[in-house]
Amino acid sequence: MKKVIFTTICFALLIFTTDSLQAQQPWKHQINLEVGYAAPYGGFNESADIGGSGGIGGTYYFQFLENRHIFFSAYIGYFFDYPYNNYSSGGLGEHKHTLMPMLLGARYNFSLTGFQPYVGLEVGVFNFVFIQEGQINREVKEMYTGVSPKVGFRLPVVPQIDLDVNLKMPFVFVSDNSSDPGSDLYMQWGINVGFAYTIGKNPAAE
Repeated sequence: MKKVIFTTICFALLIFTTDSLQAQQPWKHQINLEVGYAAPYGGFNESADIGGSGGIGGTYYFQFLENRHIFFSAYIGYFFDYPYNNYSSGGLGEHKHTLMPMLLGARYNFSLTGFQPYVGLEVGVFNFVFIQEGQINREVKEMYTGVSPKVGFRLPVVPQIDLDVNLKMPFVFVSDNSSDPGSDLYMQWGINVGFAYTIGKNPAAE
């Protein structure tokens, strides 16, 4: 519960801060919507072969520093997998999981026009739900902290709309005393494709 309150406060402060800075200097807003595929790897996946998952996500980017290559962001996503029957500890039944990340981050664009490669880092909380049905029925709901490095690129499609392709690799710090299957570190890779809409002027043109 404390993590939920902390995350809510962070998002509220983010909105308040950006609204205050908007009147002080020229900057840029971006809304990014994407779909993706993600899959776990490492100790978690070895103990519970849950396979890949599909997902959707949305990011609000804002820029207020003099360095126009740096953007800050607020991200929320939802990833869900398909039921699997190959639970590795004796075939105990069908299982599935969902993962909802809520992250704050920063991104650095190497270019602001044309082909725009970038790197970024997001931090925050990951809401994880694990459901097992069969010989053993259980549902585990936990919220963990984690970090998510990413690399990607933007490519203009039409004025103010860019194609966005990125690769993310979240590291979620799962508690040792959790009843979740696997190790204390949930690792995932994911490829995402979407479109970014720019609100306001192109900073490269100002």
